[in-house]
Amino acid sequence: MREVKFPISKSQSYLMKTIIGDNRNAIENYEKWIDSVNLTNNIDGESYALIPALYKRLSGLGFDDVNINRYKGIYRKAFYKNSLLLNVISIIGKELNSRNIPVTVIKGIPLLMNYLGDTGIRSMGDADMAVDKENIPEAIEILEKYSFKSDCNYDIYENIDTRHSYSFRNDNNLEIDLHWFPDSAASKNIKLYTMKEFEYKGVMLHMLTPEDFIFQVCLHGASWDPVVSIRWIFDLHTILKKEQEIDWGKLLAKLDGSRHAYIFYVQFMCFNGLSSQNIPEWVLTRLFDNGNNRICRKHAKNKIIRPKTIIGRIGWYGYSYHYRDKRFISKVLAYPRHRLMMSRYDRYRDLLAAYIRKYILKRKPKKH
Repeated sequence: MREVKFPISKSQSYLMKTIIGDNRNAIENYEKWIDSVNLTNNIDGESYALIPALYKRLSGLGFDDVNINRYKGIYRKAFYKNSLLLNVISIIGKELNSRNIPVTVIKGIPLLMNYLGDTGIRSMGDADMAVDKENIPEAIEILEKYSFKSDCNYDIYENIDTRHSYSFRNDNNLEIDLHWFPDSAASKNIKLYTMKEFEYKGVMLHMLTPEDFIFQVCLHGASWDPVVSIRWIFDLHTILKKEQEIDWGKLLAKLDGSRHAYIFYVQFMCFNGLSSQNIPEWVLTRLFDNGNNRICRKHAKNKIIRPKTIIGRIGWYGYSYHYRDKRFISKVLAYPRHRLMMSRYDRYRDLLAAYIRKYILKRKPKKH
């Protein structure tokens, strides 16, 4: 089978090398990036999300570029929105603390709170927080208390078992994704529940340990998307730069016997070609040895690279149980009308299983 490589474009690789690569070649890579893109209308969404980090890198190098003020404006916009999100998380976190409900922040929020030391350097579309499944009703009650409403037009509690999160938005267009354990930070075969507690502005929060944080960052980055995710590369670089010691053995033990081993090998190889922080060679060797087989390679290809079949595409979007008055086949064939997060199901398999339970086995949905 042909070698699987992470599908990062040339322009994206130049941008990443500018932001997280060696100082000696940063300006050269920046100029290559400028030559390969049209700043007005030809930047993909993932690259645009890294402009604040690009601004800080160029400013730190003292490089005076004609576009620096444009980058600065994008950085300030990210700073403003992130400040609002962090403030909201601290308010809601304090309310959850008062009810003795443990709350875990995941993805971008802990990076801003604990790793980056700069509120604007990493742009975020939303804030992600997680609670235990049994605490979802109270968490939703608190979100609604602060004017956050669900984007879904169906019964949230009826579909908890087939989702890993729900999105809530307020009148200021700030978005919070409410996740729940044990599903929010894990793959089917990899458990990521090792937490550490920290304090932020008087609020006690939890976050994943560095090893599990790396797992989550990479697993999230490996999920197929119409726009290939590259922010995971910046996030991984940030973790490795801040953490003095990573227990790679603990991290690798989670992947022993897992189909994800070759995915991590592909991602780490890509990362080492871009970042000034490197994954140790022995880690790459062990991942390759564990994952260099047809099953793992095929899984890596299907996981990272855009699915070629209509079933694969439907599987990504999880369509389309959004309109209840249409027959099941009509909902499936509605692809690609709705995005995944607008669907009540994460995967085509979950949609099909729910259909079988409801319409063939005539089972009632679980009560929560």
